[in-house]
Amino acid sequence: MAHSLAGVQYQDGDIVPFHINPGIVVASYFVSLAGTITTVEQLHRRVTGKKWLSWMQLIACAVSMGLIGIWCMHFIGNRAIVLANGEYQLQLFYSPGFTTMSVFLPIVCLFFAFAVAELRLKSRFKEWCCFLFAGIVAGLSIVGMHYIGNLGIVNYRLEYMPGYIAGACVVAIVDCVGTLVLFFYWKELWINRLWRRLLCAASLALAVSAMHWVASVGCEYRFKGIENGPSGSTRNTTLIIAVALCTLACAVCAVIVWSSHVRKKHDAAKAAQIVLACATFDSEGRLMVTQDGLLPCQKITNQYNQRTFDDDFNISHPAFQWIFRVTHNWTGVTDLIPSMRTHLRALSNWKDDTRPSSSSNSSFVEDESSIGYSVIFRESFCVAASDLANALSEPLKDIGVLNDAIMNTGSLNPPKTHVPFWRPNNKSTVDVESGVVSPPLFGKGQLLFVVRQANHTERARLESRGYRFASMEHVGNILARNMQVPAAYLSMHIDRLRNYRRVADIPERNGTFLACFAIRAKPSHQGFDVLVQKKYRDQLPSVQLSPVQLGPWNTHFLSQFEGMSVVACLQWLGAALSNPEVSTDRELNFIQLLHTRIEDLAAKVNEPWFGHQAIFTSQGVVAHYTSPNDTVDCRSTIFAFCAMAEVHHTSATLSNELMYTSFSFFKSRQRIYKHSPDHALLVREIHQEFSPFLARKELRSASAVRRGSVAPQGSQKSKRSLWPFKTTSHPRWSVSSRNDSSSERDTADSPSRLNSSAGHPSGQPWGGILTTSETIVDTTNKTNSYVEMHNMGISSDVTATDKEENTFVDELFTVTRARFEHRQS
Repeated sequence: MAHSLAGVQYQDGDIVPFHINPGIVVASYFVSLAGTITTVEQLHRRVTGKKWLSWMQLIACAVSMGLIGIWCMHFIGNRAIVLANGEYQLQLFYSPGFTTMSVFLPIVCLFFAFAVAELRLKSRFKEWCCFLFAGIVAGLSIVGMHYIGNLGIVNYRLEYMPGYIAGACVVAIVDCVGTLVLFFYWKELWINRLWRRLLCAASLALAVSAMHWVASVGCEYRFKGIENGPSGSTRNTTLIIAVALCTLACAVCAVIVWSSHVRKKHDAAKAAQIVLACATFDSEGRLMVTQDGLLPCQKITNQYNQRTFDDDFNISHPAFQWIFRVTHNWTGVTDLIPSMRTHLRALSNWKDDTRPSSSSNSSFVEDESSIGYSVIFRESFCVAASDLANALSEPLKDIGVLNDAIMNTGSLNPPKTHVPFWRPNNKSTVDVESGVVSPPLFGKGQLLFVVRQANHTERARLESRGYRFASMEHVGNILARNMQVPAAYLSMHIDRLRNYRRVADIPERNGTFLACFAIRAKPSHQGFDVLVQKKYRDQLPSVQLSPVQLGPWNTHFLSQFEGMSVVACLQWLGAALSNPEVSTDRELNFIQLLHTRIEDLAAKVNEPWFGHQAIFTSQGVVAHYTSPNDTVDCRSTIFAFCAMAEVHHTSATLSNELMYTSFSFFKSRQRIYKHSPDHALLVREIHQEFSPFLARKELRSASAVRRGSVAPQGSQKSKRSLWPFKTTSHPRWSVSSRNDSSSERDTADSPSRLNSSAGHPSGQPWGGILTTSETIVDTTNKTNSYVEMHNMGISSDVTATDKEENTFVDELFTVTRARFEHRQS
């Protein structure tokens, strides 16, 4: 049957010539690019694992790639094929059946391809086999969709050249294999590199387009005749659907870009705040980061509000030492965190309330002003740690321990384009946590790290939740820009964090040691610093004298060196070695060993003052350490040379192996070893301090009638007497309970609150927490009875007898200070 169009007659079975519209070719590529970008971004943000959310995300990736990246590109690209001279009745028309069928083939195939590519196997060969299989399936899905879609053409019979079919398959498979290998295998290396992900998406779009046009060029269109069925609406339906889906893909990409921009602004603002971050390392030393290449973190507070000019938040601050000890025994605060969260929320709601204060609000203000900012800050830290654990989907006890250093952030000026989003303006701001109006601190912030080591199982679990493990070479610059710090400074700090929890490198500490205990007053006259090993900052500079405990005669032998300097000891030992006839063989061996070890210690310290100012104490002290296998308690006996170093003395040797650190913080370190009885005592102190206060706040949130009904019968206390910490004692210090604004008053290292004894009821609800006066610790040398306490008002002195035992640091400090004061007198 002949058909005459524009003077040209086509019989059924004639081959109709065609040409390609280059403008639509370019447009079809960008349609495919919109789908592949959406796919790559979804794959980048997808959480792995076997939960339903993970599978739904994988289905969404397959749909965006198969439906938009392939299907839409195919039908828009076919509009670029102009048959004959462009006569409408000679253009391509489609049947609904094959057109619909062509939608599902690429979606199903790509779902399996992406699922296989996401597999992480221990064998490198098996991983490459998975990538190869995924690439082949993805490439064949593109080819399959093309030819099934062309089967739906109703007015032409298409004839394909075998060589072009093979070429189209090769192009699609090779491009898909290469792209999927780049994306999945080196995904951790490309974290937060948008331009690299765009290259992956462009490569996938190129595979789709290249395959399509190779197959289209090697095709002949044999005329079948014009049916009555096809109409303009039939031809344009697929085009309308494709354009709509492409527009949807562009909208999704825009939402992804916008949300990423908002998140980056929010993260940049944290550079001017006090933030808690989690540094998790795998067995290869790689750092865990989010999909944007950032550390998981939570804000603690906007800034630490100094109540005095010297109230700096650093490792010497009692609040930092309190949270440091808490992170080594999270169970002490776990049950209090819900109440802490409620209390902080109540503070926030009250500060947002601009209505005139009622009598109850006045009482609230009075009580909060007496609490002290340190209590609120410590509550904020515990709540932030709990939020961080929830974000990681980990128990609080497993998020790690606090690092012994605070990292200053915001030291570099951010780009000017970011200034309106995070930099404080010149107006004073109200800090919710403190309740006071404070001036801006020029955008400076502080970053605290909880550090943990993840084994293979934990790493797989964290990766299934969307986190990535990457080396600093790949994420260092991203983190440095986000924290607004120099990259070299950040890299050095991360290296310290990496080694912080590697217990396998900790040496065994059993036995007897000679050590140097050197303290010096801080230039600011706020306590002391102590000389420690830089690598192990909980240990004094020391050398091992014996792998076992010394016998009685060895200890008696050492007693004759009491009060002698290093030089005097070496002279005495040298003289004894010069006259071997006056000593037994056992004594000569010990003298030789002692002489050698003292020389080794002097070489290790290598300070000019050590020879004459360091005085030997023959009273051995016991130090406790966590063993490398983390199962037993290491006990070391230390005989120390004690010295009071000069304040302004600095030696170049300190930059290599030794350093000075805060003396108070060094003492806190001695209470955190694995089986320390101080953990139980700290738990008790925490509950004594927080439980009555938090329980009272919960009662205040009830109605006025209920608040009146819970008051203890016969209680005639004033509103200020409701503050439980004014009439309670700490089991360690004797203090004067005056209205002190210092945050040290409200921390674990400062005079704290005492429990109510049977002879003096406090009238505070305890919630049934730690109601006994017994603690499961070794209290052989302690007095187990409480001293009766009496309420003497706000300025009364209170004492108690249950307290933490002195550490070896306290004993050495007492000896050193006594000798220094004796020498001064």
